Amino acid sequence: MPRHMLWGERRRRKLPLPEIAPPLAPISGDPRRSTHVALTVFYNGACPICRSYIQRYQAASAGRSRLIAWCDAAAAPWALKRWHVEPEAALLRLYVVDADGRLLAGAAAFARLWRELPGYRWAGLLAALPGIGLLIDALCRVHLAVTPAHCDFGCPASGARHA
Repeated sequence: MPRHMLWGERRRRKLPLPEIAPPLAPISGDPRRSTHVALTVFYNGACPICRSYIQRYQAASAGRSRLIAWCDAAAAPWALKRWHVEPEAALLRLYVVDADGRLLAGAAAFARLWRELPGYRWAGLLAALPGIGLLIDALCRVHLAVTPAHCDFGCPASGARHA
């Protein structure tokens, strides 16, 4: 017979701990390959889907690529003002700034990021081919139109479309 039944004690249930998303790295890569940041990636950290992809990309770049700086546009909406990108627009797409200061958005940003990451280089080279970037942007728009609720989990603007 269990002890709590003999002594009249109540069993205490352990409450489940709330899942806390692990913090994303501000900079990833191998500092021995280059001391300068090759890319700065601006992503929507308020969206759980965006965060999961960024976590995968950070894991791929950890110690195996040049330095990549990661900036959460939801936490720092002013970060893209220098390139004349409004804070609301910064949450809707992926933006990448390369070492030369060029701003890339959408499929072009993904292609540049993928070319930097080991294991994703083939996708970056494929996405950089003429016309493929337009096709990727169109497919992203179709996907978001078909499944608009995917962003309603945690994005600041419910139902906002982003790529």
